Amino acid sequence: MPDDKISSERSLKVGRETRRWRQTRGLTLAQVGERSGLNIGYLSQIENEKALPSLEALASIAAALDVPPAWLLLDSTGAPRVVLE
Repeated sequence: MPDDKISSERSLKVGRETRRWRQTRGLTLAQVGERSGLNIGYLSQIENEKALPSLEALASIAAALDVPPAWLLLDSTGAPRVVLE
């Protein structure tokens, strides 16, 4: 059985990115639901990291947000920068 700490560290942050892009676009969950054909409750679960979307659902969400699907898989926090002096 996988360790919860390890599996949570490896999990994709699709929900965080979905929420970030939705808010950047000024859309409500209802609007994304209407555009994607997905249930608002399911979208809420995705945004709250309680559900991972299928590839088909991910593509529908990305289309509703007008972003490439890969953008929902990228972590926007970015890697730390090393500055040499």
